[in-house]
Amino acid sequence: MRRESLTAFFRNSADGRRLLFIVLLLALSFLLGIIMSSMRFPGSPTAPWWPASGLSVLAALSARRKRWLVLLWVMVLTAAANMITGTEWWVSLGFGLAGAAETLVVLAIMRGHHSVEWSSRSGWVVRFVSAAVLGGMIGGAVAAATLALEHMAFLPHFLSVSASHMSAIILIGGFGIVPFDTFRVRRVGELVVQLAVLALTLFAAFYPGQDQPIAFLLFPVLAWAALRFGVAAVLIEVTCVSIASVALGALGGGAFAHATADAPALFIGLNQLFTLSLSVSMLLLATLQDDHNSMLHHLRAREKLLQGSLISTNGGFLLLEREDGGRFTMVEENPAFERLMPDWTLQVHQDGSRSIAPEIAALPGVAHASEKDWQGGLLWNDRQLMMRVAPVGDDRSALLIQTVDVTEERRTEEAMAQALAHERELTRGMRKLNLQKDEFIASVSHELRTPVTSILGYAEELELSDLSEEDQELLEVVTRNARRLAELIDDLLTLSRMSDAAPYVPVDVDVTQTVQQAVSDLSRVATEKNVTLSAIACEPLLVPAEPLWLHRAISNLISNSVKFSRPGDSVTVNVSQRDGEAIIEIVDTGPGIDPGEIGKVFERFYRVVGTGSDYKAGTGLGLPMVRELMERMGGSVWLDSDGKNGVTATARLPK
Repeated sequence: MRRESLTAFFRNSADGRRLLFIVLLLALSFLLGIIMSSMRFPGSPTAPWWPASGLSVLAALSARRKRWLVLLWVMVLTAAANMITGTEWWVSLGFGLAGAAETLVVLAIMRGHHSVEWSSRSGWVVRFVSAAVLGGMIGGAVAAATLALEHMAFLPHFLSVSASHMSAIILIGGFGIVPFDTFRVRRVGELVVQLAVLALTLFAAFYPGQDQPIAFLLFPVLAWAALRFGVAAVLIEVTCVSIASVALGALGGGAFAHATADAPALFIGLNQLFTLSLSVSMLLLATLQDDHNSMLHHLRAREKLLQGSLISTNGGFLLLEREDGGRFTMVEENPAFERLMPDWTLQVHQDGSRSIAPEIAALPGVAHASEKDWQGGLLWNDRQLMMRVAPVGDDRSALLIQTVDVTEERRTEEAMAQALAHERELTRGMRKLNLQKDEFIASVSHELRTPVTSILGYAEELELSDLSEEDQELLEVVTRNARRLAELIDDLLTLSRMSDAAPYVPVDVDVTQTVQQAVSDLSRVATEKNVTLSAIACEPLLVPAEPLWLHRAISNLISNSVKFSRPGDSVTVNVSQRDGEAIIEIVDTGPGIDPGEIGKVFERFYRVVGTGSDYKAGTGLGLPMVRELMERMGGSVWLDSDGKNGVTATARLPK
């Protein structure tokens, strides 16, 4: 059920629905005002009861904006109801002002304290009762002051009007501020019995002819309702009792009627005070009981949650009460503790106390009382446990011992530590092997470079000689393979140098100029292949780099594009800057690379395999070398291709 009240519901409803509800409340207050004014005793200027006060408060509390307009209508309708029943216009106006004043006081006190999720709590209801009392007193004072201008006694009318308006605000206004779920019928059988007892008690106290002062017997019966059935039931029963007591008293029943046989105004006043005392006491009692039930419900829910957590958790919990002589009384223990620490009790004594095992008794905080928590490890039956000892209670006489089995966790940590140490050892071995490999490659490359250079030199000399056609073909084979071997040796030497620990010291290099030099160096090769090679002009663009590395990387990328292009294709080099970086793009219109192979071309010695005329000889070290050079300079390189329409090689360097 919702904890939303009637006034909160309409205050947060649509404007049309809220306005209709307020209009109905004001109309009902006007109608009841006429009825109550018509029931005045002869010679009495005030009504026996004024329910319009409670309805006016409900209307004001239901309004969201323009509450002053509600107060204005309260004043107008109250004055009109009195004028219709024969009250002088200026007295009626004073009564209307009294109704608006008391509504304003209640609204001012309760404003901001009636949320949508209203909860029937004693503090809130005390505030409401206080607002009703103060508002009723203000309204009574204004009404009595108005009558005093007619030379009527101030105090009797002040008491009568105040009591009437207070009881009306509490009873009728209470129906609008209590939550909807308090109207739920609970314990129907008991409620029927209580209503029967209430009816019998009411009849016994007020049946016609009965003159004994036993109206107080109604209090314990109504208290029964307050303690067992909630706020709404009490408000309904008090309202019914008030109406019935007045009706039976008018027939001559009850002590009030006999004591005021010749003073009808005093009779009404006594009934109003009786109604007020019933409504205030029973409303507060019902609210306190609601507080108690709600708190008990939350405590039980938390207790079940805690017990369920203790039973289902893998951690062990033991609560001990410290006794004299180093003994302890067990207060609570969950199954996990007994499973983790069997035989924790050394001895159970006749008085119910226990002597605990020496290992536990020696723990800090157990051996001697302490105000601080202790946490540490304990070995128990070959199991590694994490223990925590915490003193609880105001006098620190109780101990909460918590334990968690961390055996598998410790074993896992040890296994991971051993695996990490083994991995580090393997890494050191692989680094050592890699260093030896680089040293071997560098050494072999240096040794091979001299004879290869000599072979190329003599081959170039022979090219100038007059050789037969057959000898010329053989010489071209020697020269071509010697140059391939020289390129391979240069690539190996470059890679081995980058593996050295020599520091990288960048200088400012003009990327545009480097690109133009590389294009110029490779223009002859492109022309021989009938490939158009061009560079898009760009302003000088300086980047921190190593000049020889940058030239080597760009030349290799351009050379690859020319090498894999077909006669009639084009290679375009574009230099630009974007987001604080220098971007070099080499775009060719060649056959492209299969997207599945692009991720492999930067692996050492990997070559794209072609067939027939598509086959291109190479070492598979060019692109890996380019990547090494670019990453060493803080940049990157990648290829893009759809496998059909050429390749775009992109190199990036930070400025």
